[in-house]
Amino acid sequence: MLSLFHFWKLMTRMFSIQLGHHMFAFMKYGNLLQSSIALLCLWLVWIESETKISAILCLLITGGILVDYVIQDFYGGSMKYLYGSEKALSVINIGVLGFGIAFMLLLLTLTTTKQKPKIN
Repeated sequence: MLSLFHFWKLMTRMFSIQLGHHMFAFMKYGNLLQSSIALLCLWLVWIESETKISAILCLLITGGILVDYVIQDFYGGSMKYLYGSEKALSVINIGVLGFGIAFMLLLLTLTTTKQKPKIN
């Protein structure tokens, strides 16, 4: 389900005209890569019944977004829109809240999922 959310969110960002042309190209590359990983995760879970690898891949994506938020001051990044506003719930950025919850749920999935027995 989280992979489906990632796929939808990233695909909608691909067509945002508010980004500069150079940044727009990098966003498209990143969005296509993350969308491809999300589709792979869906295939792993639905077809192969493999939740561990899928959860790890999703953790890399959501964890990368959370790390990006933490280090944004070092590289001049921002979660604010071009006109200066930021979506927040009280003082917590809504993206950090959502991806933080997703990250915790993925960790829970990893720790509670039983491993399939290996057949030789």
